[in-house]
Amino acid sequence: METDRHTYHEMTLWELECYYQGIDKLSMAPRSSVAYTLDDSTTGWAKIPLMCVASVITLSIVSLREGFLPDYLDAMLGRLRDVSDLLDDDDRVCYRSDLATLDALRRHVPYELWDSGPDSFLEDVDRLLPPSVVKQPLTDPMPPSVARGRVGNGLPLPSWLKG
Repeated sequence: METDRHTYHEMTLWELECYYQGIDKLSMAPRSSVAYTLDDSTTGWAKIPLMCVASVITLSIVSLREGFLPDYLDAMLGRLRDVSDLLDDDDRVCYRSDLATLDALRRHVPYELWDSGPDSFLEDVDRLLPPSVVKQPLTDPMPPSVARGRVGNGLPLPSWLKG
């Protein structure tokens, strides 16, 4: 029986396919392919909020494996809530595995917090994230010094993302 419901795991695979299409078929550098993939996926976020979570986590893992983390993904990670309650058992296992991978990479692999510059997704983080996946409503925008990763290593990793 077919369903219109997309699983977290399927969405992560779509993100990876789009990312590697940018690398292999469009000859993009990893940083460009991450931005291309994110831009391509944001159109579906309002309709399928879980796609946002899959996009941000998957592209963060890919970026960290390449030795960088875009400031806009760092900011989005700081805004996401734990979405385990939206997942079935199989997807919850995949999601938890991705969170563990993300945590391990952030803790143990050296990476550059990449300042993506003006006109990046960073300026639109609060507008792009669907309310159902944000951990709390925001009343104040991020201070630019924090948003640009100039204080510490960007926003702190939420406790639910830590192992």
